[in-house]
Amino acid sequence: MAENIQYKDAVFRSYFKNKQRVLSLYRAVSGDNSLTEEDIELNDLAEALVNGKRNDVSFMEEHRQEVVDMFTEEWNIEEAKRVAAEEAAEKATEKINALNKLLIAAKRFVDLEKAANDVDFQNKLIKELLPA
Repeated sequence: MAENIQYKDAVFRSYFKNKQRVLSLYRAVSGDNSLTEEDIELNDLAEALVNGKRNDVSFMEEHRQEVVDMFTEEWNIEEAKRVAAEEAAEKATEKINALNKLLIAAKRFVDLEKAANDVDFQNKLIKELLPA
């Protein structure tokens, strides 16, 4: 039995006319929670081609191509989870390194050692010293 691509496209377009749903998907894919509904611009592009395929919905933001690829190609949830985990780990490492640099510059070596051994204390210092 052949797939009914037009039906799938209509369901997709109907579901993602809602900015809140698009935002939820974007956050799940990118791990970026800073985007708001006001930052999203939904476009209905009749007969527009993306990656050589018809695409009636576009997503205008930093990860647009990633989102478009997800909609026009098979989506591998395990790969998406792996990428999200890698990105989260990179962000966490960047925060910890930034905290360590601040503590070293301030010669707060006791706090540096305590933060290395106490995650709650480390998180407290991150909230206190690093801008959100």
